[in-house]
Amino acid sequence: MARIPMGSDVPTFSLDEKKISFTIAQSTRELNEAYSLVYDLYVESGYIAPSPSRWRLLSYNALPTTVTLIAKYGTTIVATLTNNRDSALGLPVDAIVDLSL
Repeated sequence: MARIPMGSDVPTFSLDEKKISFTIAQSTRELNEAYSLVYDLYVESGYIAPSPSRWRLLSYNALPTTVTLIAKYGTTIVATLTNNRDSALGLPVDAIVDLSL
């Protein structure tokens, strides 16, 4: 399975040049901000308990089949979406639902 190349070849899509742009998280800083945003929202919603790491991070995030997309308002990350392709670990949803046919 091909990995999306990191660097300047990754496209950025904008709804409005001055407002929100969408791209693939490419730096450690962007990934830190994305995982921290998810953590804050999960804690606020009661899905997870607070932890010292202040990250919502799964083992799937380290796989080469995982891509984290971010939405930025200026330089601030305001939304994130992580796409986990099926792998030897399966999918995160496999722990909740049996999707086999």
